[in-house]
Amino acid sequence: FLREKIWEPLNMKDTYFGLEAVKEHGAIDQLAKGYRWDKEKSCFAEVAWPVQPEGAGAGEMKSTAGDYAKFLRSMIRRTGPISKEGHEELVKPRAIVGDEPKPFHSHVLYALGWEVETYHGETIIGHDGGTNGFGCKMLYLPRLDWGMVIFGNTMSAYLAEETICWAMIDDLLKVPEEKRFDWDKQHEEDEEKSEESKTKEELYPKLPNTPIPLTLPLASYAGSYKNIGFETLVVECKDGKLEVDATDRSW
Repeated sequence: FLREKIWEPLNMKDTYFGLEAVKEHGAIDQLAKGYRWDKEKSCFAEVAWPVQPEGAGAGEMKSTAGDYAKFLRSMIRRTGPISKEGHEELVKPRAIVGDEPKPFHSHVLYALGWEVETYHGETIIGHDGGTNGFGCKMLYLPRLDWGMVIFGNTMSAYLAEETICWAMIDDLLKVPEEKRFDWDKQHEEDEEKSEESKTKEELYPKLPNTPIPLTLPLASYAGSYKNIGFETLVVECKDGKLEVDATDRSW
């Protein structure tokens, strides 16, 4: 459906749905390798290409920055294959998302697969993406007929992508230095927070000082549980903890 309705009309020849489609089209040798940062060895380590069909609603597409640019051009200029009414609905805000807005930014509003905000009075529409070993950023300024796509082959690439992206926007809008948000400083603060190991007390601050005893032994809670959304989940008791292995349906 995506190939027939969107990719082919936009001449997106290097976009595939899932890893199997890349193999089928003989393009596996062109696929970038993904990496993660190994803290112990202080170097990047290669990670396996993620296979996540359950991510279909949100992505699972293998593509190139060039193909994304073709898609972005269609969004900016509101061309086919999407109708004029369709374009209007895609960017119509539905909800307020995210934390408190950054300085000079508005709240982020969520549309249909797009995030909409204003920065120094300019409307900016975009969405980030990330999975094991990869990160990307895509946004555009409709009034200025300007957009950008950045791909990186590590999930933490978004740190560099964010800094590069907003520096380019600041230059485009001729924003004075004192009115530019310091993304590098923000990323350092975020990284420090993420480095903190979360204790049980931090995760669950309302736990009583004296834990309430279980009604039954922990192992009694093991077994199969069925839910209309998650289907059957098998709960096992291992090393004094309850575990569920859901790798058959989620990465």
